[in-house]
Amino acid sequence: MIYLCDYQLSTYTYSPMQRTKHTLISFLICIICISVNAQDKQILRILTMKSDVILTSNSYEKTDTYVNDFSKESVCVINKVDSIIKNNTKFKESDYTARILTDGNDYFSDGYFGDGGRLLGSISQDVGKSYSNLMFLKKVGKQYQVLGIYENLEIGEMKTEYISKIAQVMEIEKIKDLNERYSKTLDWFIDNGFYPDNGFIEFYQQKGVVKESLLLNDEMAQKAKMSFLSGNEDLLPLIKDKFPDDVQKYYLLKMRNIRRSSPLSYISCYDFYEIISNLYNFGYNSMDYLLLSLLTDDNIDEYKKKDIMDYFINMTEEKKKLIPEYRAN
Repeated sequence: MIYLCDYQLSTYTYSPMQRTKHTLISFLICIICISVNAQDKQILRILTMKSDVILTSNSYEKTDTYVNDFSKESVCVINKVDSIIKNNTKFKESDYTARILTDGNDYFSDGYFGDGGRLLGSISQDVGKSYSNLMFLKKVGKQYQVLGIYENLEIGEMKTEYISKIAQVMEIEKIKDLNERYSKTLDWFIDNGFYPDNGFIEFYQQKGVVKESLLLNDEMAQKAKMSFLSGNEDLLPLIKDKFPDDVQKYYLLKMRNIRRSSPLSYISCYDFYEIISNLYNFGYNSMDYLLLSLLTDDNIDEYKKKDIMDYFINMTEEKKKLIPEYRAN
């Protein structure tokens, strides 16, 4: 979850085994933070499309009422509305109470989407800055239900990173022509630096707008390439066939930089592993796959790991056609 970004290492002195374990924990925390940030815009898009009302409020509370000995009703009471961003149902002051469906009570899932649909923005607050909450509601019958709440967002960040993107999605939402809606939505994905979700792809395949692969015009393709080269590697499937030389140069530069670093950290070795995994689809029983897996083995010394890196760098330099089949991570 996002609040793990605030995790700090202590100054305690660790044994070699503890340091390895601690480094791995820190690495996993970083991966979790990165994946949440990558998914955050997609979650924002879905919440925007599904919501009837989107508003900001710096004052609300959650109350639980037990209706019998085996269930409760959770309610969000909005004490004050600061602004309304979307209002498809004539939301007014008398509607300031919304039902919160809770996992384990109103429905049962394999995992929890936070407590009452809440997504954490930041745990800590800086003195002198203002914070608020971004709320997404849906009207079901005569009752409003909470779809999600981004809590504790700094006002400036809320406007630039959230509300601006919500406004873009709301404009796309008005488009009725499927071909235009597809094009505008795909453009939005590219602008935000991530590959469309499977639901988006399958829907437009079912409607016959696209076939097996996503359609990009030249402008979209160039934009996707520039975004990828600036570090948005999630866009790799969109450009891998059209710009193989650019992809090769991009990853070769990253690999050489990792190879030159000393000492090699677990994270840098894993980054190298991820690059090769994106470029090639080795079979699990192949020698190349087994060799690649040694990069993250603590029992292999740095000298041998750099030899392995040299092997894959030379392979990439000599390979004329890269990425025969993209393997999603």
